[in-house]
Amino acid sequence: MNDFEVGRRIDRWVGGPLARVARQTRRRRALRAAPTSVLVVKCVGFGSLLRAGGLLHDLARVADVDLMCGSMVAPLFAEHPRLRKIYPLRWNGRGLPELIRVARRGRWDVVIDLEAGSRMSSAVVAAIRGAYTIGYAVPGRPHPWDLALPFHEDEHLDERYIRPLSALGLSRSTGHLVPMPTPEARRKADELIGGRRSFVALNPNASDLIAERRWARENWVRLGRKLLRDGAVAIIGGPADRASCDALATDVGEGAFSTAGRLGLQGTAHLLSRSRGLVSNDSGPAHLADVLGVPTIALFGPESPARYGPLGAASAAVWTEEECSPCVSLAADKVVECTREAACMRNIEVADVWRSWEASQRL
Repeated sequence: MNDFEVGRRIDRWVGGPLARVARQTRRRRALRAAPTSVLVVKCVGFGSLLRAGGLLHDLARVADVDLMCGSMVAPLFAEHPRLRKIYPLRWNGRGLPELIRVARRGRWDVVIDLEAGSRMSSAVVAAIRGAYTIGYAVPGRPHPWDLALPFHEDEHLDERYIRPLSALGLSRSTGHLVPMPTPEARRKADELIGGRRSFVALNPNASDLIAERRWARENWVRLGRKLLRDGAVAIIGGPADRASCDALATDVGEGAFSTAGRLGLQGTAHLLSRSRGLVSNDSGPAHLADVLGVPTIALFGPESPARYGPLGAASAAVWTEEECSPCVSLAADKVVECTREAACMRNIEVADVWRSWEASQRL
């Protein structure tokens, strides 16, 4: 059983009862002054944390901002000058005690829980002493918030996550907090890029949270070979993707190289910033490239680009709009039970992706 499934079960069977108790017993608080310290909670999701960059940026203009996020994602914002402290946590049974300790010891004026789908985080955040809490009122789920914002599942994450600003009486800017790779991370990425002056990045991976988001391997090979006509191709991925990405680079051919397992998140951010663009499954690297202003072509199937699609002027989503898509919902804890063998991804043609890529390079 992977960490995602462990987290789902703990959230359902432990977080649910705790959230109901918190709703019944917690004394509501009022916001009496402009906040000077804020904790933002986003423990699950690499890409969704990046989409909260607008909120983090604007909060940091007026308050000290701490971030509670998943331990695998925390390095992305390590040593960021706009964040006071980062609390990296594992979102499973082993991370629960630490989550509770942080909640009991911390002191903030305001706590914002962006985990709309988590019962556990709402229960633990509600236990933070003295804080004014803000979260989302997800239908059918108890919440203990002092301020419960309306939840719209088809709303883009950028819009959903920015709404706490107006609730706090703060203005919205056009700024977005983005990763700032350290010199060491940049150095490692530059070494792997070597003398290549022009390259496109490919991300053929997607986490086990929704494995149906993965486009077929043979499609990545065909696309990679087409891209080689105009320069090199970098295949990116994490440590667990190293063997498959190395093999894919070999199959794409001379001029393709794999960085999977060789760079951390900050190094990958620097590599993407130097690339001509990224083609990716609907997963974290697509959001990373998009918030960095890199042309991004994101492939969608089980999820909807209306919620998670790239927003850059030179970016686009490829989606066949099958009648059963999107099939992911918070009501089902984001569990996909596909009976069509992920037709939403199988029906994306290489030609469709290629047209979107060429259009992005003309902008």
